[in-house]
Amino acid sequence: MVISAGDLLDGRMPGMTELSARLNELPAPMGKFAVIGNHEYYVGLDRALACHRSAGFKLLREEGLSVGGCINLAGVDDDRQPSGAAEAALLRKLPQELFTIFIRHRPLVPEETLGLFDLQLSGHTHGGQITPFGFLVRLQFPYVAEAYRLEKDSSIYVSRGTGTWGPPMRVAAPSEITIIELVAASRKV
Repeated sequence: MVISAGDLLDGRMPGMTELSARLNELPAPMGKFAVIGNHEYYVGLDRALACHRSAGFKLLREEGLSVGGCINLAGVDDDRQPSGAAEAALLRKLPQELFTIFIRHRPLVPEETLGLFDLQLSGHTHGGQITPFGFLVRLQFPYVAEAYRLEKDSSIYVSRGTGTWGPPMRVAAPSEITIIELVAASRKV
């Protein structure tokens, strides 16, 4: 499964056709899924949606689904403020016995959603991108990069991503493509 937590595209980005063709070639037996980040709005929403679709991504825009009978996925478009009640309602509609991945671009966790997902995948912060700017990012986002355990058996993973915003450089915030392996827990009999 390939998942994009948003900002796959950027307004200054040439070659979107080539990018979507290369992403379309990625093998993903369980599918490719994405949410819209703030930079997709900079590109222009219609262009961004078309690029994602031609790359083979199923966009999760305030929707959830079950994949392969073993995983729930839910995703929401980028929003400047967490809409906790709406997101909690979305997550409650999914089969509760399945592992639930919540894809939310900004690494904010509305309290109402805790316990309704197992893993939230987010981006947006670029891991701080440039030290000491990263310290300012931490003032706005408590989760900047990597994995965090949350209350009610939920977790969040925030990817640094591969790109940049503003100056095209990174200092003490290396880019990443994250690979997460989910392993079924053994049950006690």
